[in-house]
Amino acid sequence: MRFVRPRASAMGSIFTAVALFVVLVVIPAGDTDPPGNTVPKAGAIFNTPTGTTDEQYRIRDYVQDLVDSTEAGEVIRISMYRISDHEDGFVDSLIAAKDRGVDIQIVFNAMYAGTGSAQKLIGRLGNDQAKDSWATICSHGCHGEKLNHNKFYTFSNVGGKSDVVVQSSANLTEYNAEKFWNNAVTLINAKLYDGYVDYFKDLAQDAPDDSYYTTVHAGQAKAYYFPRADDGDTVSNTLNNVDCGSEDETTTIRVGMWYVNRSAVAEKLAGLADESCEIKIVYTTISDKAESLLDSASNVAMRALPESQEFSIHSKYYLIDGTYRDTARKVVFTGSHNLTNGALHKNDEALLRLYSDEIYDQYRANFDRIYDTHGGNDDTHPE
Repeated sequence: MRFVRPRASAMGSIFTAVALFVVLVVIPAGDTDPPGNTVPKAGAIFNTPTGTTDEQYRIRDYVQDLVDSTEAGEVIRISMYRISDHEDGFVDSLIAAKDRGVDIQIVFNAMYAGTGSAQKLIGRLGNDQAKDSWATICSHGCHGEKLNHNKFYTFSNVGGKSDVVVQSSANLTEYNAEKFWNNAVTLINAKLYDGYVDYFKDLAQDAPDDSYYTTVHAGQAKAYYFPRADDGDTVSNTLNNVDCGSEDETTTIRVGMWYVNRSAVAEKLAGLADESCEIKIVYTTISDKAESLLDSASNVAMRALPESQEFSIHSKYYLIDGTYRDTARKVVFTGSHNLTNGALHKNDEALLRLYSDEIYDQYRANFDRIYDTHGGNDDTHPE
């Protein structure tokens, strides 16, 4: 058989084909670059339901920007109570992140896992936890018997920052942006991040445990994970650390809360008010007993923003400015944890305690804005 040497034109075709192949291989590699460049910063942000669309969706857009800024090889973990069909853009960002090599892992609450958005994510991520990306649905709560009420996000690295935790009060729905006041706080803290990741992994096992209650100390932050089976009340216990101080240096407690029905907490707040602490509360819903206990106290000012009104508060925070644990300081408690019996005993919830003057001032400004924006419905009991 005679060997036939390729003609020059044939050789040129081969080189052209190789060059095209290289181009075709190299071009998709550029798609692994994230489309965003957001750098997270420790601190709190808030939506403004009374504002522009950008102001209403500030929390959603911030988290989506972080997703869009996460590079291939990193891990995003989300525990999500509710995502509505309105959130296609957020869903698409998560899918795009997965497609460029980011590991996406999500734990859904069962009650709202049937939305189109949730089902689209489950369909694209799969539910095999042996893989890098997946989505799972807890049967009720993951530990608690009722709900996985969490709303948190962790990023192994984003924008050059490692160990990022975003704890929010907001669900990913139109109402949570356009009707409800909400908040989200970002922390860059390795120990706290590890605590949230461990909690997330436990949630993903969908193993009922009404005594799961766990805490994580992380420098100036502390996380509390629920449910709690014993008779203790975490919020009441924290309020036991408050000293109302003297007449010249009064401690002030501000509460911005979706739902208040824990009598032990209301009784403790009323007792602190009678000891000269100043108590200010903005709420959406309150039980008759809790309201009665607070009504009977001096130094309590309450403002109702019921859901029947145009705007309500969905945040779950309380702020302490004064003496706490024998030290003059500013303290923030925030998370997904309402002042309800369900949040304490039946739900999967996260509550954060933060020692930070800067973050406190951010929450204080938000509280004052809500309190001042929605005048009326006051129930004030001066001393």
